[in-house]
Amino acid sequence: MNERRNPDTDLRSGGTEFAATSAVAAQRAVAHRGPPFWFLRLLIAYLVSRVLVAGAVAIAIYLVPKSVEYYFERWDSFWYLRVTEYGYPVEIYEAVPGYRGNEIAFFPAFPMLVRAVAWPLGGREVLAAYLVNFVLGFALLVIMRLLFARLVEERMADRAVLLFTFFPGTAVFSLPYAEPLALTAAALCLYFLMSQRWVLAGLIGAVATASKPNMLPLVLACAAAAIFVIWQRKDWLALAAPTLSSCGILTFFAYLQWQTGDFLAWFHHEDVMWNTERDFGLHLAGEIMAGLTSLDFDTTPGVLLKLGGAIVAIVGLATLIRLRPPPAVLLFCMGVLAMALLNSGDIGTRPRFVAAAFPLFLGVATVLGPRLLRTAVAVSAFLLFATTGLYMGGTTVP
Repeated sequence: MNERRNPDTDLRSGGTEFAATSAVAAQRAVAHRGPPFWFLRLLIAYLVSRVLVAGAVAIAIYLVPKSVEYYFERWDSFWYLRVTEYGYPVEIYEAVPGYRGNEIAFFPAFPMLVRAVAWPLGGREVLAAYLVNFVLGFALLVIMRLLFARLVEERMADRAVLLFTFFPGTAVFSLPYAEPLALTAAALCLYFLMSQRWVLAGLIGAVATASKPNMLPLVLACAAAAIFVIWQRKDWLALAAPTLSSCGILTFFAYLQWQTGDFLAWFHHEDVMWNTERDFGLHLAGEIMAGLTSLDFDTTPGVLLKLGGAIVAIVGLATLIRLRPPPAVLLFCMGVLAMALLNSGDIGTRPRFVAAAFPLFLGVATVLGPRLLRTAVAVSAFLLFATTGLYMGGTTVP
């Protein structure tokens, strides 16, 4: 049985049909001698966003002069680079000196990729990490645009990706964080699901689930797509998608079993060393209320970012539901947001965790006219610049 039965048919699970006109089909069939115009516009927007981030970092270094290592290894960058260099410890509860936890909290796909790229660079792991994420950041935008163009008209897809490009949560794309790899793999997995290329969707999904724990909803998305296709036409090959996509996180847990003797070492480490509490959003609500009533320079910026992230998440999810996307896309978004709220004290609606549910921006784009879109992009660009400065020069956690 072929993996992709009809190359021109998208997966429209749940009976949802998106209008596909012959004009759009003809547009996509045109062969370009060079990159399409949307690609060039996207590249310019991405470069502008990275210039904003670099400018904010430069100002932070000027205002808060510290060592180069301090800025290159800020926040979780330290941990991902440490995993790249040293791997994982044998002891689950042995903290790195000066810190409250160890490397077990951080998934392995990004450090493995950095180590592979660092080898031809003479082992320069920091350089490799920044180069990898610079390339992956743009690759994510391209794949997002291709995915969105399968769900809505191309003009709307362009708007959605533009909004995402300047969203403050993308600030970490210029740091050694796993988000660029995780989201690029997630977007590509959803794209292959829409194309009914089950094995490719599963393999790429495995990269995502081996990159970040909040990519686990991809398995649910793959399962939903597979169940629909099996029920509709008995295409049992669809089971490859959820099966393979779950192998990323399961392989990491199997490695931890071999390394530490505990298959659930990640959970136990999170609970004990990082004081993880499952509060289902209650802590986030209390933190926002307290932060708004007692203003403080150290905590208020983070609270405002979480409040803004919550607003984007609510509006984005409501407008995305109104679009009636394929259930796989909707379940992925809802799952990512649910996991953020599950541990809202430590994660919550910080911008980078809202950005992980990237199809939300497709919903937001559909309710913004051209003037509102320009205003939203301008405000987002300013916030991207400001939040990067807070992350690098202040105490606000990305």
